[in-house]
Amino acid sequence: ASFSNWAMGSCLSKSGIFINPTIEVTGIQSCGVSMTGITINTALKVSNPNAGALDAIGMEFKVTKESDGTLLIDGNKEEPFQVPAKDSIETKIPILVHLKGLGAVGKSVVRRGQSTVIVQGSVTFDTPLAPTRTVTSKFE
Repeated sequence: ASFSNWAMGSCLSKSGIFINPTIEVTGIQSCGVSMTGITINTALKVSNPNAGALDAIGMEFKVTKESDGTLLIDGNKEEPFQVPAKDSIETKIPILVHLKGLGAVGKSVVRRGQSTVIVQGSVTFDTPLAPTRTVTSKFE
């Protein structure tokens, strides 16, 4: 899997400088294989450097095969969570990848018991701290 930290810039709010939260992928794990698909738990560490709490209101994601970039699934989820002021949290987001979309990855999982995937996406936060009321931070 691919892991990196993507920090976004900052913008001026009514109360001073607002700094976008950072999101780091800390783990990707297959947590179940069923007749309909494979559930991938994506562990995220979300850090909030601001003086006020941030409420996550939505997430967009895509899962691709590392070897050739084949798109396995993309979509969005509403997995609400809150990041306290000047703190960070760890959260797990379950993503179901349907078997009919797996193709070569599904065969690899059956044959070798594994396949390497990349999870990318973004989380949108609702916050009165930001000038635009919502901010989006990306992860990979």
